[in-house]
Amino acid sequence: MKAAQIPSDRPSYGAVDLIVEKVRARTADLIKGAGKSNDAEAKKVGDYYDAFIDEEAIEKKDLTPIKSELDEIARLADKTALARLLGSQLRADVDPLNATNFYTDRLFGIWVSPDLNNPTHNVPYLLQGGLGLPDRDNYLSTEKNDVELQAKYREHIVTIFKLAQVADAEGKAARIYDLERMIATVHASRTDSADIQKANNPWPTKDFSNKAPGLDWTTFFRAAALLGQPTIVVWHPCGNRHLRARLEATA
Repeated sequence: MKAAQIPSDRPSYGAVDLIVEKVRARTADLIKGAGKSNDAEAKKVGDYYDAFIDEEAIEKKDLTPIKSELDEIARLADKTALARLLGSQLRADVDPLNATNFYTDRLFGIWVSPDLNNPTHNVPYLLQGGLGLPDRDNYLSTEKNDVELQAKYREHIVTIFKLAQVADAEGKAARIYDLERMIATVHASRTDSADIQKANNPWPTKDFSNKAPGLDWTTFFRAAALLGQPTIVVWHPCGNRHLRARLEATA
């Protein structure tokens, strides 16, 4: 206890932290070693790593790597096109049961796991999303830390728009933050999200248009490669129903 030193950039330090540091260092060494390999497939790992940390090369490319995505957004002309884009961006980035990870910045999150009602089959689970901040309470709380975070996040959105050379950065940033805050008001709380009994809501795919009208679900599911699924378990049914009104209000 007398000899232990806590690093100045950490609030605590222990055996687990030491193990994590060693694992990260060994992983980095493996990646760097792959870059020097004569094996073409292994070398891709090292090349990817080198490209990721080459900030000078990244800055020189400016907006070129994301230009096609920005152009696709600019071409959106109707709700069908919007549903197609949103569906194409769906990714399996949540895990509400094993990792209690509910966060996705996409409009919805998808998780694939055994069916709660028939564990011999895997089914997709659809979760609420659409927020840039980690949790609904970050938008709705009036505590000092959250209020400061809200202001910093609004500034961040403006900065991103300016870097992307988007006109009226302040105006667009304000509308985006207002939309996200409206979405947050219909999000389930963290406590309700962790209640698996409330999450067990199997919806036939064909019923989504009636249960949660407003989004072109057929187009959305087709773009997400989910149209052939007979049933999708909706983890947050209230959010899916009420999100429609929020989206239509800002359309």
